[in-house]
Amino acid sequence: MRKKKNIILMVFIGVLLIAVIAAVLVPKENTTVSWDCFSARFRLEQFLRAIEKGNYEKAFSSVYCYRETLDSPLSSNDLLQEIWVSRVEALRDGIKQTYLAAHSDVKIYTENGVMKGSVKLSVMEQGYPRNYETKIVFISDHSWKIAGISEETYLTMFEEVVSGRFTVEELSQEEA
Repeated sequence: MRKKKNIILMVFIGVLLIAVIAAVLVPKENTTVSWDCFSARFRLEQFLRAIEKGNYEKAFSSVYCYRETLDSPLSSNDLLQEIWVSRVEALRDGIKQTYLAAHSDVKIYTENGVMKGSVKLSVMEQGYPRNYETKIVFISDHSWKIAGISEETYLTMFEEVVSGRFTVEELSQEEA
């Protein structure tokens, strides 16, 4: 009798576990379900939480670094981390006092074979919240990394600073 109860309990737990996993992974509007999407979502959540907490070194580990365009990758190194962290800190501490206060509604999907996402951001700019939805562009570099925030031609100051894009001027100033 005890064995039957244990088997029934195990079956119940298994069904419950499958139901919970399905509820979490069932596609919602404009999302895709796959291991890659799950991995990219985890990476994005880590990145955004680290920025919100001011842990910029940790956030940098999720950044795909490139020179001017996505097809000109740079190898992540201490120098690039220093440039990236200092520009994020300068935006937060400078005249604009701009930083990420919160994020919500993360969606990850593939579009024409490209991993993308969207997220709602609450960015503080000179003490005033600015809430908007933006797009995320991922690049696979042995794991999913955030190459850029926004696919728009005009980026907010925050989007420009936290992207993995490094200008020739930034790179040449640091080499000098």
